[in-house]
Amino acid sequence: MKITIDENDKITVELDNGHVQVFPKDWQEDVVKAAVEQTKADAWEIRCHELEQEVRELNDDKADMARDIEYYHEQLQKMKGELKEAQDALSDERQSRFVAQQNWGWKVEEIKELQERIREQDMTIAKYDEENRQLKERLRKCEESPITVSLNEWASVIHENAVAHGWWAQGVCDGGDFRIDGDVDRPLPEILMLCVCELAESMEEYRDGKPLIYEGENGKPEGIAVEMGDCIIRILDWMGHNGVDVDEMIRKKHAYNIGRPYRHGGKKA
Repeated sequence: MKITIDENDKITVELDNGHVQVFPKDWQEDVVKAAVEQTKADAWEIRCHELEQEVRELNDDKADMARDIEYYHEQLQKMKGELKEAQDALSDERQSRFVAQQNWGWKVEEIKELQERIREQDMTIAKYDEENRQLKERLRKCEESPITVSLNEWASVIHENAVAHGWWAQGVCDGGDFRIDGDVDRPLPEILMLCVCELAESMEEYRDGKPLIYEGENGKPEGIAVEMGDCIIRILDWMGHNGVDVDEMIRKKHAYNIGRPYRHGGKKA
């Protein structure tokens, strides 16, 4: 708004929209008052617009602060969760260490028991090794002696050697302690089938055209006769275990066979 007074004291009011209004002189006071009021109104309007802008900015700031508060609240909850997990992990670790200490104590006792069992087994093995050494010495003397060794002596030596090598031994639990018992019973069908296997191996040697006796790898005796000899050894081993008087049994059976008829009465085989 623009107000001017000419030389005739006429008042001209030019509004912001371009409209012009002329007032007489006696309206001067009212026009001025109106102008002043309008100016104040415009000023208040401008100030209101400014305040509205400030309020909008404050509301925006408030929204930003609310988002920040929500973000920091989420971070706080996350940190609380991580702290709880860390405390639980620490508690579990302490519990695990406690259990581990207890388990370690038990393991130490178990290790001591195992060491004692190993010591006993080592003593048993040493005992068998010594018996094996003595058997070898007896066998060497038998081989060097010009005196004929009886079948009973062979049965005794062969069986003792088999026991020393663990073929008549088994592990047993006695009151929670593990030990090895030697010279226990073996099923007779097992012995018989082993004899059959030795005879079958002799048959394989025959089918392969091998000689009666020859030296195999590492000086091991091989051949048709040797496999049959293995069968004899297994039989003497079993008889030695069961205390059979082999010499007397063979003598009686041979004497009986001498008195039997030709081909035992005509048998084909």
